[in-house]
Amino acid sequence: YTLMNQEFIRKKYAVDTIGWINGDYYLPQLKENHYFVNLASGYGSRGDKEKEIELFTELVNQKSYLALGYVIGIAGILLPLLNLDNFVIYAGGRTGAGKSTVSFLALSLFGNYEMLKATNDNATVGFELFLKQRNHTLAVLDEVNTSVGDVEKVAENLVRNIYKFSGKQGRYRANTDITLREQVRFEGMLYVSAEDDLKTFLKLNKRTVKGVLRRTILIDFEKLYQSWGGEENLQSWAEMVYSVIKENYGNMLGDIVEKIKSDMDKIKEDYKNYIGYYKDIDQGWQFEGQERALALLCTATRFLERHTGLDFGFMFELIDEIATLNNSEFNKGVRATKEDLIEEIEAWISENYGFFKVTQTREEEVERYDESGQKKKERKVVEATEKQPVKALFGKIEDQKLFLTNIGLTSLAKYLQMSEMELKRTIAEFG
Repeated sequence: YTLMNQEFIRKKYAVDTIGWINGDYYLPQLKENHYFVNLASGYGSRGDKEKEIELFTELVNQKSYLALGYVIGIAGILLPLLNLDNFVIYAGGRTGAGKSTVSFLALSLFGNYEMLKATNDNATVGFELFLKQRNHTLAVLDEVNTSVGDVEKVAENLVRNIYKFSGKQGRYRANTDITLREQVRFEGMLYVSAEDDLKTFLKLNKRTVKGVLRRTILIDFEKLYQSWGGEENLQSWAEMVYSVIKENYGNMLGDIVEKIKSDMDKIKEDYKNYIGYYKDIDQGWQFEGQERALALLCTATRFLERHTGLDFGFMFELIDEIATLNNSEFNKGVRATKEDLIEEIEAWISENYGFFKVTQTREEEVERYDESGQKKKERKVVEATEKQPVKALFGKIEDQKLFLTNIGLTSLAKYLQMSEMELKRTIAEFG
């Protein structure tokens, strides 16, 4: 029956992911003849494309920093095409400064922002699925400071989720028949908003956490509000945004994707130029990974400027302001206490004890005869060496002192999520 009536039966092709597949971009509003397996609720289009374009144009012409939402949304689409690592945008600042509005504007490029946003209250497996459902778009965790649980637990979950996101893949898990499930993979950007400064969460976390900063771009919306907005402007902008994106969303995506496909050579050239700029020490920049995210934001801005004819000069200034904040904050860093660092190093030694030569001196009581022939007891220092590995690859431990080989230093730095130079500086500061 099916074969005889093929011309009357509408076909749909099943896909189990979204985003870029073999040079084409997959979302429901772009692929009506496809069925999306385990698709997150909220993707799709609704309303009038012209209203979306009018909102975009008005925000850019008014030099509203809320237009950063469009830049972030486009950057999420470009990231996998430029083979970049995942990165996190942490938006801090008081309520009413625009941090949530920017993320909702970005989500409106893909669908209904109210259904696509999430909180930090996800279990590990749930968070992995959440990320997979937002592949090559933007994942938003809104107002994580309101998450359920004590603040230490919230901090632990946030840091864990940032590390998990930057790794691009979930853990291997077993099925009931002892076979392995397919590993969850995800690429894109994670936008986290909270009233608290990121360092507030990092100081509450027990691990050495400067590695989080390397994976994160900090945006202080309080400063953006003061420099680029003001209460009257922000209120009118926010009202304009929500009046449009509640009923009109997802309609511009098709045009954006087609322009990206035809513009890849120029996009790659732009990114190369911007990454060179943010790696230039003579310009005052000194990053350890964040330069890629900043260059991506500039590349997305240049793409929008080229294809709309609008003036995005203010946006480049704004991104430089964000870069300056991150340059300063990263170099100051988040220092663990000396006790925390010692605890971390001891844990690393415990895990790698077999790679060390371990010697310990102790005093022993010995008997000997003096010149008169009388037996006397004396204390003597004795050096005891534990059973050694074939090679002490990581160094030696001697009387509570740790001596590292280059291999040992590399291993410890990796364990602490720090660069070797950063580890040396930290130990030197602590003494």
